[in-house]
Amino acid sequence: MRSVLALLLFLLFHYSPAQMAKISSSVKAGSEAGAMSLNARTRFQNGERIVPANAQMTVNFRALSGMKCRISLTSAGAGTARISSGGKLILSRALTGKADTRAIEFSLPTSPPTQTVSLNLSAGRGQRMVFYSASFSAEDVDLDNSGYGDAIERLVGGPGSQVRVKPPASPRSTFQTGAPYEPKLDLFTDAVLVYSSDANRIKGWADRGYRVQTMGGFRDYQPYAEANPQNVQRRADGSAISIANSFYLAPTEDRLQTQLDYYRKAIQAGSTAIAPEEPEYWADAGYEEAFKSLWRDQFGADPPLPHSSPSARWQTDRFKAKLMADMTHSILKPFSNARRMIAVHSPINYPFWRIAFAHHQTLLNPLVQDAIGQVWSDTVRTEIDLGRYPEEPFLLSYAEYASLAGLTRGTGKNLWFLMDPLSDAPTLAIEDCRRLYATTLVASLFFTEAQQFEVLPWPERIFGRVPTDYATTVLSGIRALESAARSNATLDAGTNGVAAFFSDTMAYQRGEPSISRFEGFLAKTFPLIERGIPVQMLSMERMTEPNYAARARVGLISFDYMKPDEPHVRALADWVKRGNVLVLLGGTDPYNDMPESWWRQQGRQTPSEALFAMLGIEAKLRQTYIDPIAESTWIELGRHGPAPTQDNARRWVWFDLAEQARQGKSVYLRLNDPYPSDGFGPHIRQVRLELDGRVGAAFFTGSQIEEIFLYADQGSKTNRDGRFADGNRSFTYRFNLPKADRAQIGFEIAQQWEVSLSEQPPFPERAVRALKPDLQGLKLRNDEPMTFADAPNYERLFESDEGVLGFVAPAGQGAIVFVGIAPDAFGRYPKSDDALRSIVKFACQRANLRYIERPRYIAKRGEWHAIYATTAPTALKGLFVDALDPNLAVMKDPTIPIKTPKLLLHVSNSLSKPALLHSTGKATLVQETASRSGYYLRGPLGVPGAARIALGKGAKIEMFDATGNPAQFNIRQENGTALVRWDMRPEGCVLIVTAQ
Repeated sequence: MRSVLALLLFLLFHYSPAQMAKISSSVKAGSEAGAMSLNARTRFQNGERIVPANAQMTVNFRALSGMKCRISLTSAGAGTARISSGGKLILSRALTGKADTRAIEFSLPTSPPTQTVSLNLSAGRGQRMVFYSASFSAEDVDLDNSGYGDAIERLVGGPGSQVRVKPPASPRSTFQTGAPYEPKLDLFTDAVLVYSSDANRIKGWADRGYRVQTMGGFRDYQPYAEANPQNVQRRADGSAISIANSFYLAPTEDRLQTQLDYYRKAIQAGSTAIAPEEPEYWADAGYEEAFKSLWRDQFGADPPLPHSSPSARWQTDRFKAKLMADMTHSILKPFSNARRMIAVHSPINYPFWRIAFAHHQTLLNPLVQDAIGQVWSDTVRTEIDLGRYPEEPFLLSYAEYASLAGLTRGTGKNLWFLMDPLSDAPTLAIEDCRRLYATTLVASLFFTEAQQFEVLPWPERIFGRVPTDYATTVLSGIRALESAARSNATLDAGTNGVAAFFSDTMAYQRGEPSISRFEGFLAKTFPLIERGIPVQMLSMERMTEPNYAARARVGLISFDYMKPDEPHVRALADWVKRGNVLVLLGGTDPYNDMPESWWRQQGRQTPSEALFAMLGIEAKLRQTYIDPIAESTWIELGRHGPAPTQDNARRWVWFDLAEQARQGKSVYLRLNDPYPSDGFGPHIRQVRLELDGRVGAAFFTGSQIEEIFLYADQGSKTNRDGRFADGNRSFTYRFNLPKADRAQIGFEIAQQWEVSLSEQPPFPERAVRALKPDLQGLKLRNDEPMTFADAPNYERLFESDEGVLGFVAPAGQGAIVFVGIAPDAFGRYPKSDDALRSIVKFACQRANLRYIERPRYIAKRGEWHAIYATTAPTALKGLFVDALDPNLAVMKDPTIPIKTPKLLLHVSNSLSKPALLHSTGKATLVQETASRSGYYLRGPLGVPGAARIALGKGAKIEMFDATGNPAQFNIRQENGTALVRWDMRPEGCVLIVTAQ
């Protein structure tokens, strides 16, 4: 027998699907230190432990109660082996003979929960033994068939029937990954969306107790694109549409068969659900041969060029959406033996991003059982071409989640909400990722319609890569979502009963030759959401359903960016007649002129006029477009560029305005990109006007003072470094110059720029006058079209020099409020949002609905409070745990700052006895009594765990690893609670809190 000098004491611990713990350790002669508790006259020589006559030795192993154990003892000579636990003998066996390995099997008593197994070897008078090694193994048992080992249950505090946390009948939490199982990715959600059909990958996750769902996409990589160029979505210039090396494809028959084969393999491998994601057809596409072929198969003729006319755009994009809906349903149909899911962006995002997709047509098909609403950091930080709202993550988060909730409400379909701790843009700062993650997570909890959550995608790009405190925060958010999902949401906010209508058709007029301004949808909702009005988002395609819109009393709609079908508009008219009030905005849009449209077939010029006819309202509308002033009226003061041939660093540049100042004129200064093709337009940080050596005006861009001088904004944006305008965008300042001999204007500016001066505004300024004291007028300074009304029989609300712009007309028991201002105007100017709110308040009065604003939202799900303060800080009473703080901070009577998302657990009523309040670890076994509580907490390897514990009148806190050994942890007490920190692991730790 060879001598091995090193003590090998190692623990091999894992869980089978039935969650059975296994423990292994070993000790060898000469290396017993740490394992040997008794050495009476033995000696080590030549690689052997000699036990002479009347000598003995004892080595120890740790195990849990009730385990089935086996000791493989390698020894020689004569003596006795005694096995005991806690000083009580379990068995004794006489040993004789030459060197050999003997297996001794036994079971441990069921008390106490953790035990020390002692192996004593002794030699009597005239005997001599040689000890070489002993290997110990133990396995838990599940005699109560709870799915967990009885030993770990006893360590927590009781049998499985008392301590097991019963998983939900259907999963409430999942995450998306393309990776095989790894301990660092073990998030302990109810399910996992595996982005693979590989049998080993699926089995790897299923063996860890996950319900496996299989996700797949509609794109493919370079080899397929090169082999099938006719199927790749293409722009008018023939260029392929892709994300890096992943190509968007037309939904051809071969793609369908590829998808079906993929999901068949997954189901055969044990997946329980299929989830096709992102069946997307871009507005810019439609020039590939596959699309032309699909069109010919459907209509028997060649398709029109999508950009050739508004009618062609409408028809081709509607067909694209139908193709994707049909393919999705064809994928789902064969799999009646699996849960059928679909993952898509929101009804707000797809038209905003110019993707042709029909949400109602696709998601509300009976084949679809679950819908995953993909709202995340990248969708909610989309730049918005509205001066008042350049980037509004919370407002956009609310609108996106609300549209998904409104679409699926009452359908019986499971609605999942997604959020993402990171961004698809790898350069986005981690602090921005934290802010966007918190914003979307908090907003997702406002809507009772969502009781399931895809807590994150791609953990492989998160854990082990982001700062550890952020990883802890993400896990805390996951556990909070799982807990909050058990309760319906009650929303403490402003007036409930205001709705905005959306439609699949929003996605059909977002391409050339006329890209409708979808910002109008946001401009008519953001001013209300910002003031705490929980705007419902309702699908026009569902208006034919009885009572679908029963919770809404006031609705907002514009046909400028959507054209719902005639039955849906008629259902809207019926809703008005039943006693509700509709605010109709705008009315001028190139898509009104489609000759094949249902309203033209009825002899009406616009869908607005067709709606009036349905309501019995006698009104004619006159559409107008606004032309800019002649370019010849602009005088170029200077330009710089193009990049990179000239230095584009930030600098001050000055221009002389003395001639205009001597006459006391108003001047308009336009900044635009002189080289629009490369995206390096003017980037302004601050502006300074000097008159006769004195400061006439000075401001930083993005400030409230800038709003006084920013006259017209044609799509500029702001960021931390200032205001910029790339491509065809521009912005214009107006300065009313007092008389002065000397005047100059300075810009702290970077990149390439052109500065031009005019003594006329860029567009004719049009004053909209309110004709009632409770309404607010506004001035239009951009290219918003106006729609005038010939409606002499109704009360006028707004007018301009050119005619009537607004009226209110009764319709059945309800009324319609028409305002012929393009909806995006209400998001462009200072105070324009006030004008929109005055209109909605007026409509609420007509509907006998009290209009109440709030400066915040508070959604309550059980004791969870999801809070966002929009316009003023919000004070709360009580003691709370901050789930988005890595230290689970305790907050007493907190004040929540504006634009700071918070997810707080109210614990004021939970402090009387020792108990776990919140943890980043998943508590899969729990026992709570007045005197003692136990929790089995599990989580991914390598992430610091955090638990906030109520101490009652005093408590002792212990933590054990899953083998029963004391685990290392840190503790800090505050406000009658304790913060416990430890290193998480999939095999888990048991936290014991005992009253003292």
